[in-house]
Amino acid sequence: MTFPQELLDDIIDALARTNEPETALMSCASTGRPLLRRAQMHIFHSISLTHRRSPLRLLSLIQANDHLVPCIHKVHVDWDGGYSWREALDEGSCNDEFWTEWHPHFFNVLGQLVHLRELRLTRLSQSTMHYLLSSPSFGSLAVSDVILNDASKFSMESRDISLFLQRFPNVVMLSVRNTYPSTSSLLPDASVAPSITTLIVHNEGTTWMGLLAMKEMRHLESLVVRGTCFLARNLRAIAQNAPASLSSLSIDHLAANEYSKDIDMLMQDCAFDRLLERLVYLSISPQPWWLPEKLKHANLDKLEHISLRY
Repeated sequence: MTFPQELLDDIIDALARTNEPETALMSCASTGRPLLRRAQMHIFHSISLTHRRSPLRLLSLIQANDHLVPCIHKVHVDWDGGYSWREALDEGSCNDEFWTEWHPHFFNVLGQLVHLRELRLTRLSQSTMHYLLSSPSFGSLAVSDVILNDASKFSMESRDISLFLQRFPNVVMLSVRNTYPSTSSLLPDASVAPSITTLIVHNEGTTWMGLLAMKEMRHLESLVVRGTCFLARNLRAIAQNAPASLSSLSIDHLAANEYSKDIDMLMQDCAFDRLLERLVYLSISPQPWWLPEKLKHANLDKLEHISLRY
């Protein structure tokens, strides 16, 4: 009995939406041509590159099977890759010869993924940063989302993130985690990343100064700040530096004692009033005790959604 290809494709798509689809999709891909291409579309939609999953293997695979290139939409690169340092040293993964060989293959692969949409970088090494910042532009790529899970390797003295984003001029969403305190120069300016509309900042401490670079991101529409302390101080920094285009603000902060001075300054800050006037979306969790009083006297005519959770 022969089933319509549309039905087989729907079955594969349903399997891809299950909690652990990898085994089922691999089994389908091995059954024959009717299921192979659709299964590969899901298998290669998101790939990870680590010490164990070398880009050289991926490069060889896509060179032999060029139909796989349009399937790859997300790449996650983790240079630690779950290794312990003992494993890495035992296998010779930490010497200069390894990195010299590994990085060119990675950039060769990256340059061929013309349908790539998301690039996620985790636990960058200093040598990786050197290769990233000295690489040519990937302007031909359609990368729209860049996620930097460890931005601490970017230099504090230079505009490393701006230099990095110059290689990906089509980015509209930037997510940054683990920036150093007061590194406002790390975040990109409008001339480098004019297309960024969404900025996600994970502050695992008091690294609120990095928000100062927002004023140069003149097309920024949505700001998400997670894990920050001292909410009043952060809100004031956001209000004073947010571009006029910002219309959505979401903050998930750590419940911590606030300085009364910071709260008083925020309550009297006209910049915060102007920010509230143009917001369409506002979400703050947990809700601070002093915020409802401020909102009571604010002009919220444009606000369409508000979420204040305890």
